[in-house]
Amino acid sequence: MTENIRKIISASPSSPFVFPMDICSEENRTTLPFTDIPAGAWYEEGVRYAWCHGLMAGTSPTLFSPRLPLSRGMAVTILHRLESCPAPTGECRFSDVKPGYYWSEAVLWAGEKGIVLGCGREKFRPEEPITREQLVTLFYRLAQVSPGAQAETTPMEFASFADARLISRYALPAFQWALEQKLIQGTRRRRLFPRRSATRAQMAALLHRWCNAYTMI
Repeated sequence: MTENIRKIISASPSSPFVFPMDICSEENRTTLPFTDIPAGAWYEEGVRYAWCHGLMAGTSPTLFSPRLPLSRGMAVTILHRLESCPAPTGECRFSDVKPGYYWSEAVLWAGEKGIVLGCGREKFRPEEPITREQLVTLFYRLAQVSPGAQAETTPMEFASFADARLISRYALPAFQWALEQKLIQGTRRRRLFPRRSATRAQMAALLHRWCNAYTMI
């Protein structure tokens, strides 16, 4: 997959995120170039995995910006990379997704697959931060269209999470699935924070767990 990503990077429209052109090989995955990833941080291995496999880039050659909110466009772009960047075949239904942006093809592909449905009024809002419940829902929908991924859910009790009542109705099956699959765990204080913006660190950790669960890479 890294070879595919390397080819795609050189042909991609400009992006605010920086990929090293020497994406690390299997034998060179011990040292991250990012000075803002503390050793032992809960997201360190996720960042290492996502960066080494060409799924996520740095915000500069030496920064990953783990606390930076993840945009909707970037989230879909990362999932597109996870699926080896398949080419979309139709026309985009979102009026605010124009050709030539780094997320353009990814959003078109995700729309075709039913992974994204938009924000109403034919808008996708690619530059807006994605919420945690939106991100979990994207992974849930991806599981529904990915061979080998488990997308079935069983009813479960959210009472142990103090903020479960804040989960939007559309996202309830996604949270059930993600908790069952141990892709998310909640915080130490038993909170899910469904409507907070997801961070780049959280995305990296989620990618790592997904790939370990389904051996996608």
